[in-house]
Amino acid sequence: MSEFNPQSPRPEQSPFRTPKQYAVYERILRLLGDTVATYWRDACDIANNHDFRTKCNLVFHLLREIDGYIRELAYPVSDKSKKDDDTECQRADHEASIDEVAKVLGLYNDPVIKEWKKVREFYKYAHRASLQTIRSFDEGSWNTYERVIEVLLHRIESRYSDFEKTIDLLVNKKHPTAADLTILGTRVPHSPVSLSRFFNKLQHPEWITGLRKKGYFNPPQAEQGVEYAWFPLWPASDYLVRMSPKAPDVVAEIYQSMDTNHPRVFIDMMRAATSMAPDLAANMLVNSHVLEKLTQLKFPENEVSGGIVHLIKGKQIDAALQIMKKVFALRKGEEYGLRQTESVLGTEVWHYQKALKSSTDALQTEYCDAAISFLLELLEYVCDLQGRKSPDDASSFWLPAMETNAQNLYSTGFEVVILHTLLNTYESELNRSPDRLAEFIGVLETKEFNVFERILLHLLVEHGESELGLVTKHLLSEENLNNRDLVHEYSRLLRRYFPQLTQDNQARVISYIESGSWNEKDSQDEYSEKRKKSWQRDKLSIIRDTLRAEQAELLRRLEAELGETDESAEFAHYFKSWVGPESPLTIEQLRAMPFDELHEYLIKWKGAAPSEWAPSEEGLGRELQKLFAERPEFYSKEAMRFAQLDPTYVRAFFAGIKDGRKKNPKIDWQCLLQLCEWVIRQPRGESRANDDLLERNPHWGWTRQAIGEVLVDGLLEKSNPLIPVHRTRVWEIATKLIEDPDPSAARETASTDLLTLSINSVRGYAFEAIMRYMERVIITEESLVQEHSPELRLSYIPEVDKFLKYFSANDQSLMNRYQLGFWFPSLLNVNMKWATKIRESLFAEVSDNVALREAAWEGYSTHYLPNQELARLLRPNYLWAVDHYSPPTDETQYLRTDPYANLGNHLAYMYLIGSMKLNDELLRDFYAKSTDAVNGHVWENTAKQASGKDGESHYNRVKEFWQFRFDETRKDAQIHYKEIRAFGWMSRIEPLDPIWFLSHLQLVLDLTPDIELEHFVAKKLAELSSEYPRETLLCIEKMIFRSQFAVWNIDDEAHVVFANALASGDAEVAQHAKEAINRLIARGDEKFRDLL
Repeated sequence: MSEFNPQSPRPEQSPFRTPKQYAVYERILRLLGDTVATYWRDACDIANNHDFRTKCNLVFHLLREIDGYIRELAYPVSDKSKKDDDTECQRADHEASIDEVAKVLGLYNDPVIKEWKKVREFYKYAHRASLQTIRSFDEGSWNTYERVIEVLLHRIESRYSDFEKTIDLLVNKKHPTAADLTILGTRVPHSPVSLSRFFNKLQHPEWITGLRKKGYFNPPQAEQGVEYAWFPLWPASDYLVRMSPKAPDVVAEIYQSMDTNHPRVFIDMMRAATSMAPDLAANMLVNSHVLEKLTQLKFPENEVSGGIVHLIKGKQIDAALQIMKKVFALRKGEEYGLRQTESVLGTEVWHYQKALKSSTDALQTEYCDAAISFLLELLEYVCDLQGRKSPDDASSFWLPAMETNAQNLYSTGFEVVILHTLLNTYESELNRSPDRLAEFIGVLETKEFNVFERILLHLLVEHGESELGLVTKHLLSEENLNNRDLVHEYSRLLRRYFPQLTQDNQARVISYIESGSWNEKDSQDEYSEKRKKSWQRDKLSIIRDTLRAEQAELLRRLEAELGETDESAEFAHYFKSWVGPESPLTIEQLRAMPFDELHEYLIKWKGAAPSEWAPSEEGLGRELQKLFAERPEFYSKEAMRFAQLDPTYVRAFFAGIKDGRKKNPKIDWQCLLQLCEWVIRQPRGESRANDDLLERNPHWGWTRQAIGEVLVDGLLEKSNPLIPVHRTRVWEIATKLIEDPDPSAARETASTDLLTLSINSVRGYAFEAIMRYMERVIITEESLVQEHSPELRLSYIPEVDKFLKYFSANDQSLMNRYQLGFWFPSLLNVNMKWATKIRESLFAEVSDNVALREAAWEGYSTHYLPNQELARLLRPNYLWAVDHYSPPTDETQYLRTDPYANLGNHLAYMYLIGSMKLNDELLRDFYAKSTDAVNGHVWENTAKQASGKDGESHYNRVKEFWQFRFDETRKDAQIHYKEIRAFGWMSRIEPLDPIWFLSHLQLVLDLTPDIELEHFVAKKLAELSSEYPRETLLCIEKMIFRSQFAVWNIDDEAHVVFANALASGDAEVAQHAKEAINRLIARGDEKFRDLL
C-alpha cells in the first residue's frame, strides 16, 4: 500500500522515512494548517535525508515550534505573565501549560503526558549552550516526539468543534482589535476546514486591513507536476469576493498585488470584478500577475464570462479583449482528427463554448467589429496551428458544412466552436445591417486559408441577393469551382444563383464544367477520363433545372453511363452510417398482406448484393419473425408452405413460433414437426460464396439450431402434447440434430467458453432437447402409475439409456462432453446406478484424453453445487481435480468460470452440507495451492450459499469455516487481503448472530483498510446500533477513519450509528461518539454537526 496520498503533491525524494511520519504530516496539514505541517515536513526531511552536523539543533528547533503552537492553541486561558527567558520559570510554565492543555484534551491521566513533559528537555538541543562540541542527533528523543505528536493530534481532532467556538466569537465582532487578530492566529486551527468556516461566516469588511497585515491574503501557488496538478484550497479569496461590493478599492488592490498561478484566484477575481466599477475592475484584472501566470483553467464558464461581460458593458473593451485572448488561447492538439486543437489552459470544449458565446454576444452588441476581428484572428491562428501550407486548412474535415447539416454531427472541436461563433456573429450583424455584406466580404477576401473563402461563400448564399455582383464574381472564379475544400459552399451558391446569372456568365460556368476539373488535366491514367466525367456529372446535376438542351443531353448521357450522383458529391468529406439489416417491408405492411400474397412475395423477392446498403433477406426475416410471433397457431398450420423458401425465412419462422408461444403456447405440432423433418432431410450445404452474414443465412445450419430451440421450448411446456403424442418423431429429430457438424472440432478447440458455444450451436440445443425429452418422458410415465422408483424410471427411457451409454464412452466432442457434465446431476436423479456407470466413462480416471475429461468436469462444476450423493459419488474426481487444476496467475481473470475457483466453491459447500470435515485432505490440498483472489471468491460464494434457503442450517458451519480460515489468514493480512475483506458478505446472511458478527467484524477491520459490500455492512451496523451501540460504533469508526478522507458512501448509516450511540445512555459510548463526530467535522464533513 502506498504511503503517499495520490491527491497530494509528491516530492521527488520523500522527506518521510515511514508511513507513520507521512500520516502525521497529513494530519497536521488537515488539522493545523500548512505552516505547522511544513515545520514537521522539514524536520522529517532533515532527520531522514541529510547529514548536517547541526541536524540536532535544526530538527528540535522545528519541533519546538510545533509544540509551542499546539500548547498555545489548546491552552484554556490567554493571560500569560511569565517570561520565557527565565529558565526555571520557563520550565514551570511549560509543565503547567501541559497540565492545563491535558485537561482540555482529556489527557490528564494519560501516560503520554509524562512523555510530553520530558520532550521539554529535548528543546535544549534547539540552541547552543556553549562553543563546545556540537551535539549529535538524538534518535530516541525523535521517536518519543513522534509518539507524543500522534496522541496530541488525535485528541485535537476529537475535540475539534470546541476550537471552532472561538471562530463564532470572532466573526461576530465588526471591528477587530489587535488581540482578536492574535487570537485568530494562535487559538484557531489554520486548517482548510477551520479557515473556511471563519471566512465563510465573516461578513464585515473592517477585518480586511488587519487580515492583510497578518498575511491571510497571500495566495497559495498551484503546483504542477508531470502527472498531477494540485490546487490548494484558499477560503480567504471567497471572503474577498463577498466584500468586493462593500470595499471594492481595497479588494481590487489586494487582488492586483497577488502573484500566483492558482486558477481559483483568477476565477474569484472575475467574480469580484462584477461588483466593482468597470474601470476599477479592468485595472485590477489587466495589471494582475494572476492573469499573466495563469496556466490552467477548468473554469465555471458563467463566472469567467461574467467578468468579461461586465467589462464590455462598462466600455472597457481593451481590457476585455486582453483577457479573452488569454482565456480562449489554443494550441495544437495531440490527437489528429479527434482534437485538431486544445485549450492552452486545459479547458473542456463545453465550458469553452459557453464562455466564448457569452463573451462575444456581449461584445457584438455594441462593438461588433471588435468581436469579429477577435474571432477572425483566433480562427486564423487555429489554421496556422494545423501546420499546413495555405490555403489548405482541413476545415472541410472538421466542419463539413457551414449551415446546419447532418454532416456536422461529429464536429465538436474548439476550432468548430470558434467558427460557429464567428458565423453567428456575422449573421446577427447582417440581420441588423444588411448593407455591411460587401465590407465583410472584402475583409474575408484578404485571408489566405480556405475556411475564410468558405465563410465568404456561405454569407453570399444566405445574404447575396443585395450583392449579385459579388455573387457573380465568386461563381465565375474557376479556382473556386475546382477547389475541393470549397465544394459544398460553392455548390450551394451555384444552385441558388445560377438562374440569376446573365446568359453569357451562365455560358462561362458551363464552359468551365465542360473543360473538366483542373485536377484531371495532367492526369493520364486509365481512370482519368471516368473521373472527369464524374466531376462533370456532379456539377451539371446541381443546375439541371436550368440547363439548356445541349447540356441537359450531356447530363443524361453521363448519368446513363455512370449512374445518378448523390449528396456525397457536394462534400469534400462525407460521413455515412447505416443501421441494418434492413427490411423492404415494415411489420405493418407484412401484417396487411394475405398469407398467399406473402408466400408469393417471399418466393420472388431477392435482396441486394451483400456489398450494398439496402434491404436484404436477413432484414426481411427479422420483421417476419415479429409477424409469426403475433399468431403462432395460425402460421404453424401453414408450416409446410415454408418448405423450398430461403433458409433465412424458415429460420425466422421457427424463431417467431418460439417467441409467440410465450403468450399463446397452442400451436399445430403435427405441421411444425413435419417442416422440421423436411429441413433435416435437406443437405446442410456449404456457406454461400461472398455472402455477408447480415444479408442472408449461409446454409441450413442456422435453421437447424432454431429447430433445436423450438423443441427445447416445447418440451419445457407442462401442458404440451409433444410427449407422448409425438414422442418418436421428437426423438428422431433430436438425434439427427446431435449429428450436426456445428460446432466443428476446430471451433471447439479455439473456444474458451464451452457454455457459450453450446447455446450458440446446433448440437448444443440438440443435446438439451434430448435431456428435456428424458425428463418429460419420465414425468409423463410416472403420472400414469402410483409406484415411482429409479428402476422403473430407467425402463421408461431405453432409447436414452442406449444413447447415453454409447455417447459417454465414444463421443470425442469437447462441447458434447461439457454438456454431459452439465446434465450429470439430472442423470443421478433418474437412477444412481445408471449415473454411476456413465460417470465411469464420462469422468474416466484412465482416459488418455485429458481435454475431454476437463470439459466434462467443468460442465459439471461450473453450474452446480453438489448434494451429499454427488459429493460421495464424485469424491475420486474431486481428488483428481485438486491435483490437476491450478489457480489462475492473472488476478484480474473472471473467476466465476475458472475451474479452480469453482472447485473451491464446491469444497466449501461440501463442508456446509456436512459432507466434509475441516481437516479433510481436499480442503488441505486446495488451500495449499490456492491464491488470495480465489480464496476471496470462494468465501463470497460460501456466504451467498449460507444466505439461501438452507441458510439457517448452514450458519453455524459458516462461522466454523470462517474461523478455520481466519486462524490462518490473520497471520499475514497483506497476503490474505482479499479473503479477509470478503467477510463483508456475511452481512447478507439471515438470520445473523449479531454478537459473533460484530466481534469478528472488528477483528477484520483491524487487519484490512476496507471490506467487501461496505454499504451493506454499514447498513447492517445501522440496524444493530440501537441494541449494540458500543460494538457498532467501534466498527463504523474503523470503517470511516481508514483514510484521511471524510466518509461519503456510508454517511447515512454512520449518522444512524452515531445518533444511537449518543442516545444509548452509556456516557463512555456517547463521549466516544462525540469524539468521532468531531473528527469528521475536522475533515470537513458537515453532515454530522447536527448531532452535537
